[in-house]
Amino acid sequence: TREDVEAVLGKPIGRFPDFDRFRNELGKFLAWYSACSYIAGRGQSERTITVGKLERLVYFPKKHAPFSEYAAETRDYKREDSPAVKGRFLYLSKNEEIMFETAFLASGEEVVMSIELSAPDLPPEAKCEQRPKQGQ
Repeated sequence: TREDVEAVLGKPIGRFPDFDRFRNELGKFLAWYSACSYIAGRGQSERTITVGKLERLVYFPKKHAPFSEYAAETRDYKREDSPAVKGRFLYLSKNEEIMFETAFLASGEEVVMSIELSAPDLPPEAKCEQRPKQGQ
């Protein structure tokens, strides 16, 4: 919940209905929360997500460290070019719940620019199908 995130990261520097921005001694954080209730997962892992649950967290470290400091084996991740920023790369975990964005410094060292953690749920467009349309 928002309260749990704030207990760890401190008070947000920006707050929106389903999104918060944080800054602390470790770096910057962006947190997205569920805007509606929905069923997530399948089979035994199926659960109900209620309004305000953390769905996605992005961390921008203040100190850029090599990818190897975060993940022991790069082969556990699929590497691809970043579609958003030329010259950056994404490392996605097999279940796509963890994504590292990296860049090369002038020294040639590849460092982590951001880390994204996402809930292993339905695609975002399927989550809030019951959300009332504006004006209703």
